[in-house]
Order: sequence, then C-alpha cells, then structure tokens
Amino acid sequence: MGMPAFVAVVVGVGGSVVGAFLDILVTGGVGLLFSLCFVLTAFGVAAGVRRTGMFTAGVLPPLAALASLVVVAAVDPQRIARTTSPAHAVLVGLAWESWTIVAGCAVALVTIAVRAAFAHRARVSGSRRPAETYAAPAAGRRSASPRRS
Repeated sequence: MGMPAFVAVVVGVGGSVVGAFLDILVTGGVGLLFSLCFVLTAFGVAAGVRRTGMFTAGVLPPLAALASLVVVAAVDPQRIARTTSPAHAVLVGLAWESWTIVAGCAVALVTIAVRAAFAHRARVSGSRRPAETYAAPAAGRRSASPRRS
C-alpha cells in the first residue's frame, strides 16, 4: 500500500527540518547530521510512498532541502552562514549542502527505479500461467466432445 503523496511531502520536509534542528542542537550549525537525516529521509520517502506517488518522491529531495534551509534561515541565518540576511544564508546553505542534495536525489531515484523494476517483474511473472493449464485435458483425446463412429 504505502503512504500517499501528501504524507510523503510532510514526512520528507519534516524529516529534513528535524534533521537540521538536531544538527544545530548538537553541533551549532547545519552539517553532517543534517546530511545523514536528509539522505535517510529521502530513502524512506522513496521506499514508503505509494506507486502513484513515485514522481513526488523523486522531485521531493531538493525541495525538502530548500524548505529546511529556508526555515533555519528564517529562525537564525547565522547557523547556516556568517550573515544576517536570510536569503544569502539560504543560497550559501544550498551551495554548501549541494553534495548532500545530490546524494539524496540519487538515493531517492535509485530506490524508485528498483521499486519500479521489481513491480514490473512481479506483474510480468504474475500474468504467466503454469504449464499445466496449457496441457491437453486427456492424454488420448483432444476434444471433450463425444466420438462419432
């Protein structure tokens, strides 16, 4: 079954924001803990979303990173960069965390591709019938109609 697309958005953005604030509490800035939470959240959303929400899970990681950096910059921009401008802090944060965003996108897209491949394989193998259904009903006869002499 899986989670609907709107729940995936809430989980993705929420997980990224929580990761950013945990990193701020532990280290004083946005860094490695945010990166780890972000990539794990991207994987979790891509693995847990419904099949109809796979597009949402694929485009969510960069938007979730942007949303989390905007929230952190609105609260305290100096936790991202040495500036008082929230807009500048968001741009610096996007540049600084660019490899994290790339890793989150890659993990999400690979997870979606693997899920799609396994779903396709299951549909194809599920549609095949066993060989017994193709066998003749009786060994000596080909038809179920009575014989005519």
